[in-house]
Amino acid sequence: MNAQTLIKQWLSSPACRGVRIFLIAILGLGVLWWVPTEQPVNAQSTVIYVRPGGNNVNCNGTVDVDYPGSGGPGLDCAVQTIARGVSIVISGGTVFVAAGTYAENVTINKTLTLQGANAPDGPDAAVVAGRITVTGAGAGAAVRR
Repeated sequence: MNAQTLIKQWLSSPACRGVRIFLIAILGLGVLWWVPTEQPVNAQSTVIYVRPGGNNVNCNGTVDVDYPGSGGPGLDCAVQTIARGVSIVISGGTVFVAAGTYAENVTINKTLTLQGANAPDGPDAAVVAGRITVTGAGAGAAVRR
């Protein structure tokens, strides 16, 4: 009997079908285990830092430094978007926004301070290239330049 005949017999045998099912199940679990979950960290802090070099998935926003490029989630570094900073800061907290341009729309639906890095028209201003919407703030809302 030649090798080709033996391979054909093995592939059509019940034992081979069982091995294939087992291998497919193991490989499937391995693939699922290695897929990153992309679950953002919820810091819930009174002060959150936003920087263009931050990371919304791996950083918790509690320290004013860029994402180091590896590690996380839960690293002490800045988040990347103002919207993420607003979502994780506690009511009454402050979101500090570093100089840069942030192409996003931001909805603010809680009491907070949104503080830019420098003067609004300065060379190192924080610019939102989108829309900021304030909701649910009532009579206490104030927008300052």
